[in-house]
Amino acid sequence: MSFEKMERWAAFSPDLFENLPALISAYGSNAKDGHEIFDTLLAFYDDTSRTRIRAAWYDPSNPQDNTLVPTVLSDGRVAVYGLWSNAIVAAWQSGEIEAEEFTAEQVRQLCVQEEL
Repeated sequence: MSFEKMERWAAFSPDLFENLPALISAYGSNAKDGHEIFDTLLAFYDDTSRTRIRAAWYDPSNPQDNTLVPTVLSDGRVAVYGLWSNAIVAAWQSGEIEAEEFTAEQVRQLCVQEEL
């Protein structure tokens, strides 16, 4: 497992997010979810002492079981929060892929707002 220790928000274009299998193949790392091991871009802490991580995954055909939850921003990008694989962080920091890091407050400000 090769994931960052700091959780953070990052936003990607919807086209890039829709190509998640290719991103995982290129930049993913292995993490457990229960007894299974998955290739994933993202993980999250699985215990209150923050010593164990668990794979985050996304399957658009089965949204109720997803542990990776995308947030659509007002500009159409998709933001996701968690422990990112070291490889994808290096790729976005080098400009190899387009992504932007945000604070939680920035994500709140950029979230799509529903009119009441």
